[in-house]
Amino acid sequence: MYVTSWAIHIMNQQTTLRMARMNRVTLTDEDWTAATVDDDKPQENKPSKTYSAIDLFRIPAIRFVTVKITYIWFTNSFVFYGLTLNTGALAGDIFLNNLFVGIVSLLSYLVCALVMNRLGRRAIMSGMLIFGGFGLLFSVVGGQFKDDNGVMEKVCLALAFAGRFGITGTYGVMYPFSAELYPTVLRGNGMGMGAISSRMGAILAPFVISLQDYHKWIPNTIFGCLGVMAGLVCLTFPETNGRNMMETIEEAEDFFGKKKNASKEDTASIKSNLMAETCLENESKSADC
Repeated sequence: MYVTSWAIHIMNQQTTLRMARMNRVTLTDEDWTAATVDDDKPQENKPSKTYSAIDLFRIPAIRFVTVKITYIWFTNSFVFYGLTLNTGALAGDIFLNNLFVGIVSLLSYLVCALVMNRLGRRAIMSGMLIFGGFGLLFSVVGGQFKDDNGVMEKVCLALAFAGRFGITGTYGVMYPFSAELYPTVLRGNGMGMGAISSRMGAILAPFVISLQDYHKWIPNTIFGCLGVMAGLVCLTFPETNGRNMMETIEEAEDFFGKKKNASKEDTASIKSNLMAETCLENESKSADC
């Protein structure tokens, strides 16, 4: 039994050292001492507060974040699976279209992975949603002006692939960005709420596709409008790139509260500057008189 515990301890230590080297972190003896738990000493049973999904809507700082993330996850899955299931309705060969969809999706993931840490999560996610939404809307408009030589048909196909590029890329940013917007005590609940809304979007997507039996432009119009709206909603999030992960509710309230207070202070400073300029103008006019 002692040999087994000793072997597990050595394996854990080796794994920790390997992870430290990968992250370019040097562990000291103090780090090992602080991380070692003495089994002979009785551990203090400190009561820890548990949180549920209700707290996502009970706490003001988290409530609006949850509502917006729920909508974005719903829209992303709704549009993604809608486009995936509707690939057969695209002009051209169905097998080539599926091949191009795979290539476009792969490129989208690669682009987002390369630039996400440089441009920030909010800019990439919002840009991808708006780009994909407008791509789908423009493909709908172009479909109403098809010509006999098929040029417009190819343009509409390219725009549809552009929409797929944008919507697919958001999947590569949505998971880390959403996790960084929640504190540790609510992160699992928040991600679970987003996953639930995502599945609801995937369930509703086939019903929207069936509307093309009445008018072919209806599905992509709905997908495009929701995508653009989700991109605009994403712009209201604070940027989390380069920031430490929040752990407690207090840290989340402080983080989101600072953003609101900063905007209020900027508005107040602008008003005070305008009042000062008005007073100076009035004083100069009275001096001239």
